[in-house]
Amino acid sequence: MKKIFFIGALAVLLLTACGNEGNSDETDTYKVSQGKITNEKLLINLAVRTETIIEKYDGVDSVKVEDAEIEAKKHPDLRNDETKEIYKNVYYIDGEYSYQDKKYDFVWSVSFNNNDIDSGGQVLQYISDMETGEKINVNRSLAD
Repeated sequence: MKKIFFIGALAVLLLTACGNEGNSDETDTYKVSQGKITNEKLLINLAVRTETIIEKYDGVDSVKVEDAEIEAKKHPDLRNDETKEIYKNVYYIDGEYSYQDKKYDFVWSVSFNNNDIDSGGQVLQYISDMETGEKINVNRSLAD
């Protein structure tokens, strides 16, 4: 009897797990709904991209960003207030990075060409508390 119960419980557990995976907004292709991102693969990918962005705009090398040190959110489409260009697949990433045993805060946002962060993207904002860093801030608002 215990064996039948165990097999039945295992089957229900497996069916439940498979059902939840199919309904997830966060998939391996990083297509996500708006809001806070918790997908570990996506956060690792964004952490690696963040290191590249920080090194470019703050002009430093060997920056380390851990996925646990960032928070990412997907936001609605935005419009460039000057050119009227629409930015889709907008992500805001903030957190801190380590450089020469010091911690620095940063915020950046990006619009990806596709709903896939492996595609190319356009940086809409970059700000950090590294005093010598370059700041980026495209004048933008919510698209209608």
